[in-house]
Amino acid sequence: MGWEWSLLLLPVAAASGWFAARSAERHKERKDSASTRRYIVGLNYLLNEQPDRAIETLVALLDVDTETVETHLALGSLFRKRGEVQRALKIHQNLIARPSLGTETRQLAMYELGQDYLAAGVLDRAERVFLELRGSKMEKDALKHLLRLYQQTREWVNAMDTARRLEKLTRKSMSGAISHFLCEMAELAIQEGRLNQALQYTAQSRAADDSNPRPHVLECRIYRKQRKHKDARRNLLWLLKHAPDLFEIVLEDAEAIVAERDGRQAWESLLLQAVEAGAGAPVLVAAAKAVRANRGVRAAGEVLTECLRKRPSLSGLHYLVSLHLEHGSEKAREGLQILQSVVEQLMAREHRMMCSTCGYKATFLVWQCPGCKEWGTIRPVEQLSGETYRE
Repeated sequence: MGWEWSLLLLPVAAASGWFAARSAERHKERKDSASTRRYIVGLNYLLNEQPDRAIETLVALLDVDTETVETHLALGSLFRKRGEVQRALKIHQNLIARPSLGTETRQLAMYELGQDYLAAGVLDRAERVFLELRGSKMEKDALKHLLRLYQQTREWVNAMDTARRLEKLTRKSMSGAISHFLCEMAELAIQEGRLNQALQYTAQSRAADDSNPRPHVLECRIYRKQRKHKDARRNLLWLLKHAPDLFEIVLEDAEAIVAERDGRQAWESLLLQAVEAGAGAPVLVAAAKAVRANRGVRAAGEVLTECLRKRPSLSGLHYLVSLHLEHGSEKAREGLQILQSVVEQLMAREHRMMCSTCGYKATFLVWQCPGCKEWGTIRPVEQLSGETYRE
């Protein structure tokens, strides 16, 4: 009789299984329906500008359905982009506190939290969060933020270490930035009177990127202070050959190095050589002044006129007008004064420097572009476009 009872129980077992499955399905439907209703409530809070209640409602859903994590990450990012950093922090902190969160999701939430701290200006906490992501899938992105952070706080040793680590991960050269980090360290050493230490940094900077003109600019300054004219002149000649557009920023050092040691004639010759190599308008004006001091006003005017025909510049024209005003006739004086006034107004609106990467315009040289944060991309406009930029 045993097998007969088994046959009779099969339909019962099947029916029981169907009812159990149906019951579980209804429970899941009720659960999903409840989750959906709570999401709608949370979104209504957002629409009604009640973000605090919205956050509480949406974060509570994590206990019900861990699949909502991506929604919370997106919501936190949205708050941060809108400038509501405290709300973004609350969302991401609540996410990380969930013990059931998967490893990769937790790392993503930590990366978002680090960005929240950066936006809030809490740099030490941002640093700790990004450092915790070393060895994770988010390491590369975290290192990029760390690199920006260390540059902002001027922690150049940490910046170099981070750049080298990022270089290994991305296989993209960071030698240009590292070269400038070393120059920043050299600048500080010069300010503190540690000239030999500064020279060690500039040597390392040149080794990192032999095309960077900045260490040569700094060595001109250092060797002038040390009265090592031969070494200083070597750096001046390097700039003339490789970066004549930047010769203007070493004019003061160059004059002390050459004029004091070799005389005014040698100084005039060097300046004319720089102009011929492609140096900018300030060097042209300095050359004209040197010619005037050595050979008189007429010779200075002739040199200036010839150079302006090849490469027009407002400051060069302004000095030429001043020469004519000084020695011109009374009849021409009024017209020359009007011309000089117009040139001065144009010069006041002039941007002589521009970033070759993002187009940021500046009135003086800075080594890191304030716009795109790239190093060594701001140069005199005359060398970038062939003409001076005006608004």
